[in-house]
Amino acid sequence: MKLVIHSKPCVTEKGKVMATARLDKRIDIEEAYELLKKEFKEVKSSLKLGIIKINLPDKTVIVFNSGKISIRRAENENDAIQIVQKIAKVLENI
Repeated sequence: MKLVIHSKPCVTEKGKVMATARLDKRIDIEEAYELLKKEFKEVKSSLKLGIIKINLPDKTVIVFNSGKISIRRAENENDAIQIVQKIAKVLENI
């Protein structure tokens, strides 16, 4: 699975970054939700919106059915990369 990640300074919290990654495939939200809730504690989904929201300590991650992943308030770019890689690994077999 190929990942493309872009990051920039967070507009809501100084010293943090926001990042966007794109998986090279669309995501089945129902199937992804079932897999992600096994890996993360606070996971919610909306089939209507086509998203999964993951609340991590001091961070928010949104996975879109288009394959886009948005991370807000990451500590730095490496932190964002680690989060995306973990999510991508969970989703690689769907």
